[in-house]
Amino acid sequence: MRGINEVTSAIASAVEEQGVATREISQNAQMAAQVNETLATNISSVNRAIGETKDSSGMVLSASEQLAGEADHLARAMKKFFEDLRSGAAREAA
Repeated sequence: MRGINEVTSAIASAVEEQGVATREISQNAQMAAQVNETLATNISSVNRAIGETKDSSGMVLSASEQLAGEADHLARAMKKFFEDLRSGAAREAA
């Protein structure tokens, strides 16, 4: 009888240890799932930020191209203005 009690106690102890280990594994799996979910959310946020940055850089490029065109137009207008000014002054001197 004593031997049966010892075996039964050993089995009960092993089952308890296995239950503890199973709970720990389950908790670790849940934590890993939460970390993965957080990581996926962060990756999604980074992707959105990349898209917004791309859009913004496109707008900056467009604005800089437009500004360069305006600067070129202004330079040509200034050149013509000074040429007209010089030719008018040359006519008056003649």
